[in-house]
Amino acid sequence: VFEAAEAHGLVLLEEHGVWDTKQKPLPEGAKRVKTLTREEEAGYDNYSQAEMARQICYAGQRHPASGHPLQAGDFGPIQLYAMIASQNAAIPGGDGFVLLSWIQHTRHVPHIMLLLERIGKEIAEKEVLICHRGQWQVDWSPEGQSGRFTLKTGDIFSLPGKVSRRLECVGSEKGYLFSVISGDALADPQWLSE
Repeated sequence: VFEAAEAHGLVLLEEHGVWDTKQKPLPEGAKRVKTLTREEEAGYDNYSQAEMARQICYAGQRHPASGHPLQAGDFGPIQLYAMIASQNAAIPGGDGFVLLSWIQHTRHVPHIMLLLERIGKEIAEKEVLICHRGQWQVDWSPEGQSGRFTLKTGDIFSLPGKVSRRLECVGSEKGYLFSVISGDALADPQWLSE
C-alpha cells in the first residue's frame, strides 16, 4: 500500500499525515512513517472468517445481560444489554472497554433513577454516553459540585472518572442509550428507584 501510494506521489509522514508530493515538496525535517518489516508482519494474528463472525452481534441477536440486576425486570422497563465485555456479553471483549446498550421500552411505570457508582470500587469509571434515540437525563456529581444535562438523539457525553452519575429516560418515546465504560468487565452498579 505504501509503495502504491508513493507511485502516485502520496507519502505518510509522522507529524503531517498523508502528504501529496505532487502538490508541495516534503516539509523540511519531515520523517516518513516506517513500514513494517517481514518479522514484524509475522507477529500479527491472522483470523479465519468463522473467528471474525464471532465478533459481530446483529440487532436481532441481542439478549439482556446475563445475571445482571436488570435482567429480571425488577427495575422497571429499562433493559441492559452487554454488547462487548470480557464475560456474559454478545461479543467477547478484553480490549480495555465495555460497551453497553440501555433500552427503555415503555413509560407506563414510575421513572427509574440509576446511580451508576460501581459497587466495590472507590471511583466511578470513565464513561462515554451516546444517545441513539429518545431523551436521557444525566445527573453528575464530582466532589462538591453537581450538574445535569439532557441528552437528545445524536448527543455524546464523556464523563471522567471519580464522578458518580444518574440516568433517567425522560422523553415520551422509546429510549436507546449506548455506554462505553473503561475496563474489561461489567461491574454491578448500585440501583436507587425513586
